[in-house]
This record gives sequence, structure tokens and C-alpha cells, in this order.
Amino acid sequence: MSFVLDICILATGWLHVLLAPYTKVEESFNLHATHDVLLYGISSATLDNYDHFMFPGVVPRSFLGSVLLAWLSTPMIHLCNHFGLISSKFDLQIIINISTYLLINRNRNAQRPSQTAIGGALALLIFTAVIFRAEVALLAIVIAFQSLLNGNLRLSRFILVGFLASISAIALTVAIDSYFWRQWPMWPELQALYFNVYEGKSAEWGVSPWHTYFTSFLPKLLLGALPLSLPGILDHRIRAIVLPCILYVGLISLLGHKEWRFIVYVIPPLNIAAARGARWMYARPPLPDAVLIPTQARLAQEHLHRPTAVPNRRGHRARKLPRHSAPYAHGNGELPWRRSLARFNAEYADAQDGTPPLTH
Repeated sequence: MSFVLDICILATGWLHVLLAPYTKVEESFNLHATHDVLLYGISSATLDNYDHFMFPGVVPRSFLGSVLLAWLSTPMIHLCNHFGLISSKFDLQIIINISTYLLINRNRNAQRPSQTAIGGALALLIFTAVIFRAEVALLAIVIAFQSLLNGNLRLSRFILVGFLASISAIALTVAIDSYFWRQWPMWPELQALYFNVYEGKSAEWGVSPWHTYFTSFLPKLLLGALPLSLPGILDHRIRAIVLPCILYVGLISLLGHKEWRFIVYVIPPLNIAAARGARWMYARPPLPDAVLIPTQARLAQEHLHRPTAVPNRRGHRARKLPRHSAPYAHGNGELPWRRSLARFNAEYADAQDGTPPLTH
């Protein structure tokens, strides 16, 4: 059943690509770069044909993602071309978009995250921040700080992982992007960070109030998942996932220019909270049992040495409460506490020796 659900999620993503094969202007560079890598190759003699020399954009972007995506799409492109499924560049774009879903990985379940898993996650976040999106560094810092406080990650390991991941990512992006941009040294994301944050040029695209992410973007991105996530965060495990996301959104709210793509990274964890909330609503017992059964269990503990105070065999019912008690009686005279008491007898009080079971 789990495999079927995974296939449904994958098919939903593919169907979305087929129904809405469009891109935003922020995706234009990566799409054009992937097209150029597939069409012209990566030899130095063909770089003059690349689109970014004619339309470089406001700030440079990295070619690493485009080269990886082109390499990942090549087998599928050859396969579709063999069966005559590619008739235009539009079909090629569809195949490239679908190929991104091959990057999905479903990790095994774990009760407690290992230091190896946390270190690997932080390394990926650092790579992403250094090469693609600098704002991810804020999320990496928050997650690392939480892991250090919880004892899931040692400070020495964090320093080692951060140093190795940063140096490796910087060396990789400078080597690859300097080649494609024909400038040395070229670190695209550092230039973007300097332009948008240090010089404050991002404000030229508009400034929003500090609360915009919480009052506008998150409700629009989550839709029905937002109310479902509220009962989900009652679970302490879910709070551990959601708290870094909330702190990240709060930190990035300090920047005046705001766009939904700057906080899109927090949507999957919040969807996990929504799934937990939906599960809680689906699995919880009806209200009378949810309220009255714990009450009977508490009474059993309080009167452990008074067996007569708590029924210990089926059919023994309390007779002190009158049947006409208005707050508890239904229209047919049936008392909700009777059903609760019967369930208590069945689950807790049917001990073999006739005494209430010990609970702790």
C-alpha cells in the first residue's frame, strides 16, 4: 500500500507537468541553460551560442543545476526520441520537467535521527546555499542550532561538516561557472547576495510589511493544510520539525523584498504537520469515550486499594447516579457513562484474579 501511495504522488507530479507545462520568469535561466547544454554541448567552441551571453540577467546564476538536469534527462530524451515522441522543443521541455521527479528519495523510518543523517542533510543545505540559493543558509543555521541544543549533533562534527561542505561547494561552483561565464573567478550566488542584500537592490522590486509571509504567502501556499497543521503541532515530534521553519520565516521576514519562492522550503515540513493533524482527526475516538474513559482509568488509580469503588467484573454497574441526570442522559434514557463504563470493564477491569489491574 505504501508503494502504491508513492506511485500516486509521483504520478500527480507528472500530471501537473502535463497540465501546466509553464515556467515563471525566475526559472528562465535554468530552462535556457538546460536547453543550451542539450543542444550545443559543453565544449568551449559552442559556448558562444549560449543564451546567457546575449541575455545575462541582473545577476549571474549557476550552471551546475542545469548541467545536472541535462545529464539526468538525456537517457529519457533518447528513449522518447526512439519512439518518435519528440516533435518540438515543447515536448523536450515536458521531458526535462518530468525528469526532475527522478530525484525523489524516500528515506527509511527512524525513531531518532543519526548524526550521519543530520550531517548529510546539513551538507546538502550548505551546498544549496553556496551554489543555488543563499537564503537557505538561514534554514541550515536554524536546523544546526536546534540539533546542537537537542544533542543530536556534536559541535565538532558540525564544524567539520560545515567546513568541508562549504569548501567543496565553493570550489565546484567557481570551477564550473567560471568556465561557462568565461570570467574568473565567478561565484554567482555570492554576487547575487552582494547585489540583493548588501547593496539592497532587491527593494527595487518592491517592499512588503514584515508580516507578509505569515499573513499572506503561507496561507496561500498551504490552503487547507494550514488548519490541519494546527492540531498536528501538538505532537512534540512535529514541533521539532516545524519550529526551525517558523524561525526561518521570521528571520527572512527582516528583508524588505518578499516573494513566496523564498519560503517555499518550509512547505513540505508544514505539510507533514498537516498530515499528522489529519491522522489525529481521523483516528481519535468519539468525544464521550475520549473524555470519560481516561476519567475512569484515573479513578482506578486513585482507588487502587478500594476494589469496590471501581467495577472489576462485567455486568457490575454503579447505581448511585440517577437515570434522570439531565446533563448526561440521552433522549432514549441511555447514559453515555454506561457505554464508557462497559468499555472500561472490557479493557481494564477484567483481571483474572478479580482485582483491578495495576496501571502506571
